[in-house]
This record gives sequence, C-alpha cells and structure tokens, in this order.
Amino acid sequence: MDEKKYLVIPIEIKSRELEGSIYLALQALKKGWNVILGQKQQIWSVMEGLPSSVFFYKSAVPGEEKNIQNIKNNNHNLVVLDIEGLVLAPDPIGATRRYSKKNIKNVDHIFFWGKEDRNRAVKIFPSIKKKSSITGSHIVETWKVFKKKNKIKKNKNQIIISTNFARSDERLKNARYELEKRMFKKISKKQDELLKAEYRLKEKGYKDFLKMIENITLKLPKKNFVV
Repeated sequence: MDEKKYLVIPIEIKSRELEGSIYLALQALKKGWNVILGQKQQIWSVMEGLPSSVFFYKSAVPGEEKNIQNIKNNNHNLVVLDIEGLVLAPDPIGATRRYSKKNIKNVDHIFFWGKEDRNRAVKIFPSIKKKSSITGSHIVETWKVFKKKNKIKKNKNQIIISTNFARSDERLKNARYELEKRMFKKISKKQDELLKAEYRLKEKGYKDFLKMIENITLKLPKKNFVV
C-alpha cells in the first residue's frame, strides 16, 4: 500500500487566501494527497500531533522565522509561494523584506509567480536559484475558474478603481512604519530612506488620487465608479 501523503495549508487572511487554498487542496486531492487546511494559529496548536507533511506556506518573510523553524523542528517539509510576491518594493528593500537567509535555508522549495519576482529575489539571495521554480499563483487560477463558472462579462458602464493608501493614514502611519522596520533584521540607511520615501509617496499619491476621482466622475457622469 502506498504511503499516505499529507499537505498542510495554513491560512492567515481568509478573504485573501481561502478560495485559492481550496482550489489548491482540490488539485492535491485529485492526485491522491490528504489535505489539512485551516487557520494558521489553530494549526500551530496541533502541530505536534500532525503526521509528517508538506507545508504550503504563504511567505518566508523575516518575521516568520520562528514559525518556519517550528515547522522544520516537527519534521515537516516546507514549500513557500509568497502571497504578495508579484509586486515587490524597490530594491534593496524589495526581496530583503520578503525573505531572510535563515528562512531560505530552512525552506525545501520556493515557488514564484513569474520570472521578474524570481530574478529579483535571486539577485539578493543567490542560494534561492537552486531550490526554486516558477509556477504562477493558485490565487490567480481561482480567479480564472470563478470568471469561467460565472460567465462574467465586462460592464462598460462600471469602472473599478483599486486603492492602497494604508501608509497615508495619519492615525496609523507612525506605528506602521516602526512595524515595517522590524521586518528587517538590520535595516541599512539606504533601506530606511527608501521605506520613508514610500510613505511620502503614498501621502502625496492619496491627495492626488482624491483630485483624480473628483475630476473623472465629473467628466464621466454616466459611469458607475467602484472605489
């Protein structure tokens, strides 16, 4: 009898990861795997009782060193596909913020969305090259399935505008900045300057964004805008 194979998929943010994780779990089940899927903290609480498994983890950021070491200490294999890996910040903070030497050493294999994010990571961490491959993203595959199943058609009267201005929030930006700094084991002067520049850019971009929304809604009164 073939030995049972177990795949563990910890989920951190449900709205971001659940559908893609279910899609990945279904593909694994078709190939004869047993799948354990659940909220990350709940999986940690039963770690010692899990059978020897392959963990499919959402990132290898420096802040995950303790969790990744815990997975390896319990004799599991570990693969990583960065859930945010497609769009990296400018180097030298881009790959450094998403990977650490210790995590790279502990990970058995690293998957990448595409050539660009892999090449940028390899440039900073050459050891990644021998233990990585390009696979795309299970999250994107889920979007394709959803679109095909629901036969989604473009609505020419509706325009969706995606935003990302968390760093411009006056109430939280100082605390967020200090938290992001902690993602680096040791932040260099150049890295710190780039990080601060990101915050200045978001503040300016947010003000310009509000003006843009006002202008285009006045010029296109028959369109529906979803922000």
